[in-house]
Amino acid sequence: MFSKLNVLIVLSLNVWLVLAAPQVHNFKEISEIPSDIPVCSEKDLNINECIRNAYQQMIPRAKNGIPELNIPPMDPLEVDKTNYEFANSIIQGKVALRNLKINGLSDTIINSVDFKKDGDNIKMEVKSLTPKLFIEGKYKAEVKINDARMNSKGVFNLTMTDIDVIAQPEAELYERDGHKYMRITKFNIEPTLGNMKFYATGLVPDAILNDAILEFVNQNWRTVYKSLIPETRSTWEPEFLKVSNEYFSHLPFDLILTKE
Repeated sequence: MFSKLNVLIVLSLNVWLVLAAPQVHNFKEISEIPSDIPVCSEKDLNINECIRNAYQQMIPRAKNGIPELNIPPMDPLEVDKTNYEFANSIIQGKVALRNLKINGLSDTIINSVDFKKDGDNIKMEVKSLTPKLFIEGKYKAEVKINDARMNSKGVFNLTMTDIDVIAQPEAELYERDGHKYMRITKFNIEPTLGNMKFYATGLVPDAILNDAILEFVNQNWRTVYKSLIPETRSTWEPEFLKVSNEYFSHLPFDLILTKE
């Protein structure tokens, strides 16, 4: 039972990776910010509130996508495929998700922002609340726990409610072609959930046992959920940094946070 619990928790962590850094390709270079997109100034005495307000205004705008900023439609967020490999002292393997659809992001509320800039170094903390996310798609998992190997595949859905997230990126600025760009160097995310409910087919061949596993998982996911995020950081953080920095390499930072 605990092996399948770990499989489904890791599947949910893969969803967090997609949420933090959607797999978008073919970025175009951005030379100006659309007039309806709020920007902030380094000189603003209330810069934290300005950034918080800018995030909040962009969330409903991003529901149908902001192509001028390389942002895809975010509600629902649709991802054709994503793969994730993970490993710690107990569990290792990989999860592949296909035809992923995520509903509910446009209801996110940005509660607070704490922005600090020291020269070309940036630290930020963003606290947000999303009332509900519903995620569905297909999955395939290959997992090794100690000496036991397990393969599962099927369709799944995942419902998360009352999602409090603390995101803590650290970044550095660099200059290119007369503009300042941002490179994220570290990223931490701490999602706290009111509740989470899984459904999946194909965990095991027997349908009755499959249902029993789901019942067990839905009752016991809290026992391992929070610990797996830091324990698997070495595998998910590099992928997040890769995707995020590819995005920000096309968006001059000094267009969204001006000196004036």
